Amino acid sequence: MSSEPVSDAAWQQALTRVLREPAHIALHRQPIVDLARGVPAGFELLARFSDPLVAAPPHHWFGAAYRLGLGPALEAAVIRQALRLRSEAPMNTFLTVNLDPSALEHEEVARQLLGEQHLGGFIIELTEHTPIADLGRLNGLLERLRERGALIAVDDTGTGYADLKRLIDVRPEFVKVDQGFVTGIGGDPVKQALLELVGHFASRLDAWVIAEGIETEGDLREVLQLGVPLGQGFFLNRPAPAFEPTPPPVREAIARLRPGGGGELRAAEFAEPVETAPLASAFEVPGEGTLVLLDAWGRPARMWHHGRRSEPLRITSSCGAEDVLRRALTRPAPERFDPVVVTDEDGRPLGQVRVERLVQALLGRGKTGGLAAA
Repeated sequence: MSSEPVSDAAWQQALTRVLREPAHIALHRQPIVDLARGVPAGFELLARFSDPLVAAPPHHWFGAAYRLGLGPALEAAVIRQALRLRSEAPMNTFLTVNLDPSALEHEEVARQLLGEQHLGGFIIELTEHTPIADLGRLNGLLERLRERGALIAVDDTGTGYADLKRLIDVRPEFVKVDQGFVTGIGGDPVKQALLELVGHFASRLDAWVIAEGIETEGDLREVLQLGVPLGQGFFLNRPAPAFEPTPPPVREAIARLRPGGGGELRAAEFAEPVETAPLASAFEVPGEGTLVLLDAWGRPARMWHHGRRSEPLRITSSCGAEDVLRRALTRPAPERFDPVVVTDEDGRPLGQVRVERLVQALLGRGKTGGLAAA
């Protein structure tokens, strides 16, 4: 293959071949690791293109496709391949795929996604390649996707005005911190402060933070010290053509470097039963106790606690007690001591944890130092 610049005519032919023959699109999988357990929580699907005449990295393919008016068609082809992989994904893992917001508003892409009745375990990562043209229309589409069980991530987040505004506008379930703020964080107190800031901001959105660009053991150590729940990077595992588990040396490093040396309290240890009801049903607001209202997919959507409505703070069974308490204390003052809802990997409730019990447990272990500043 030639290393000469590819003409638009050659790009047109190559893109036409790829769109006509989906076998030319391969999706590599890079694990997103649950840093509490050391196992993949999900996989980012990364497009790779093969063509007999054009050899170029993925961003060149997408750049040429958008330049030639074929961007949404290429995005839709990748989405189609990604949806087919859901049946092959390991149990209790999610799949994420990158998507430009402008493409999501295109009929071909929207039809591909909205044609699916069930999108549970599928995460749309909105990239920042183009500004959001029509926020109202975009949020309408995102809401329809969420109704089908999909979740939304915002990719390449930093701390600039545009990044924070994007979080406010979209209110994602996942916030992916750009690798430029993570790689080398072990020896950079400024990067440490920036990641901590994004973490506090994400907590107020009830969003999970994913730290991209964990390239060394030093990066991993600092990310673990900061309590980041999910991580991605070459140190944890590289993209591969198959779904790969976390390598044993990496799992051992996570267990060794994790605060508490693996002896950290899990919030779910203090879970108690919780009453639930469908969101759309008739229900009686409890004067005392807690009632969790579930959406059509059985996931917590609203909560009534002592006669007051609030947004539930959701955690999984692997979350550390100290991290959960920090997140709880970032909520508005009236809600800080509302119960936290424990869910399984599919987001369905397993029970509730009273914040007072976490405080008592951590006090008993001498673990509450500094929590007041959260």
